[in-house]
Amino acid sequence: MTPSLTTSPHVTISGAGPAGLLTAIHLSNLGIPTTLFERSPQPDPWSSKSYTIVLGEKGKSSLQAADPQCLDAVMDAGAERKFVHLFDGGTGETKSMSKAVPGLGITRPLLVESLERIAREKRNIQFRLGVGVEDVETMAVNDDETHLLIHLEDGTTHETNHLIGADGKWSNVRRSFPELRSQSRMITCPSFGIHLDCPFLPSGW
Repeated sequence: MTPSLTTSPHVTISGAGPAGLLTAIHLSNLGIPTTLFERSPQPDPWSSKSYTIVLGEKGKSSLQAADPQCLDAVMDAGAERKFVHLFDGGTGETKSMSKAVPGLGITRPLLVESLERIAREKRNIQFRLGVGVEDVETMAVNDDETHLLIHLEDGTTHETNHLIGADGKWSNVRRSFPELRSQSRMITCPSFGIHLDCPFLPSGW
């Protein structure tokens, strides 16, 4: 017999990016089943919206704590960053600054791919790709217990007793709860980024 929500905790995670995947893996290793909802039907390929993440000691420790396989997979896919290189566009001068503790550089798509591969090996993690969370409401089960009813973008619903919003800065999970919306203020600032494809590494890099 399958345990009901009232007797067995089940965690639903909105967003199957790095945060959602790592959380699901960690909970799985604690014996807690999870369901991951992700709007994108497949992982995003490299694009102008992608970026490189450099993990320091805390980042690598988080991967290790969730599952040692996570750190191994990301280290295999990424590259060690021993220096920060500065380039002066006006003079053409370059300067290299060594890092006391090497970082681990990896693109976001590669990080997601590495973590998803491990998450899919866990029997108590379910994936629902191609459908995102639209809204969340609470519903009373009895006098002492309430559950969450998740309304999905395909018109269906999903019932859970724990929900984690890992669905980005425009989180529909956060928008569903006034008490969460009032805790923060979103400020959007213009920014820029440079993506450079090099067929080879410059001397000294």
